Amino acid sequence: MPSYRAGTIVDCLTRKLRATELMGDHRVFEVYDDGTLVARTRLSHSFRRTTAIGPSIVAQIKRDLKLPTWREFDDLLRCPLSRDAYLAIVKSRTS
Repeated sequence: MPSYRAGTIVDCLTRKLRATELMGDHRVFEVYDDGTLVARTRLSHSFRRTTAIGPSIVAQIKRDLKLPTWREFDDLLRCPLSRDAYLAIVKSRTS
């Protein structure tokens, strides 16, 4: 399992997926599509942009985003997978 920098994950969530960021005990990111909650994940406030996030936390984020394969998760972070393609994947697996 790969590790990723916190900044890469946060940028993907906030820019590509247009997630809403909520503050609390953790940074909570919620992805909505037409007002419907699609996915929710969280990161610790202690993670700085350059912090490498370990495999177990990355695996949890992948599950939270409802992406079963590492390839889809990696494509989401590295840009081949767009927001619309991500939403289509999630919808096809939940319906």
